[in-house]
Amino acid sequence: MKYEILADKIIYFKEALPDPKGWLQDIENAGTPLISSWLPWEKYTEESTGYMKKYGFKKMIYGDHILTHKVEAFPNDAFNRVSDLANTIDKCCDIYAKTYGVEIKERLNKNMYLLSKYDSDSVIDLQHHIDIEGEWEEYSILVYINSDYDGGELELTNFNINLKPEAGSIVIFPSGDPYVHAAQKSYNGQKYFIAHFWQQGAGAGFSGLSEWPVGMKERSVS
Repeated sequence: MKYEILADKIIYFKEALPDPKGWLQDIENAGTPLISSWLPWEKYTEESTGYMKKYGFKKMIYGDHILTHKVEAFPNDAFNRVSDLANTIDKCCDIYAKTYGVEIKERLNKNMYLLSKYDSDSVIDLQHHIDIEGEWEEYSILVYINSDYDGGELELTNFNINLKPEAGSIVIFPSGDPYVHAAQKSYNGQKYFIAHFWQQGAGAGFSGLSEWPVGMKERSVS
């Protein structure tokens, strides 16, 4: 695994996710309820007026259920791609943990991965922010699926980092201060990425789905 330490506790993993172009194609063509259709990606910017700002679209990938259970007629290609994603994130987090002496726990939430995309005409930026919204997020994991677009650089302003990540790369850094970050505007192409979190505390091992989808049964392990 190729990686570069960009600054204290910021690691950039290059060529981490195998065949990112094929990965995206198989996920988009999966045709299963365990990988959703594209849904609006919005958030409130003015709670008093209820104004919603649209960033693009998100696709929900129910990773834990895909990897640990068997669904009839579930496409093998999509299963392998989700497995590649989970294994790649695990490997990067293992390197990160060894580099910085992070205690290894079962705290990587594999219940859901959110694949996000900006449309080519959605020339907006994700403003400077930190990812902690409660006590669950500990480290931010950004998976970049493609790079065939203009702009879209990752900024970590307190560390003078302005990076255009390569396709298939992953960046890991702490979720709180002083790791303020932003995504610059992207255009002339669609930007696909996954924002994931290495969690502990109340979120460790939490599964947001209390029931299994219809047609699901235990996946046999050989």
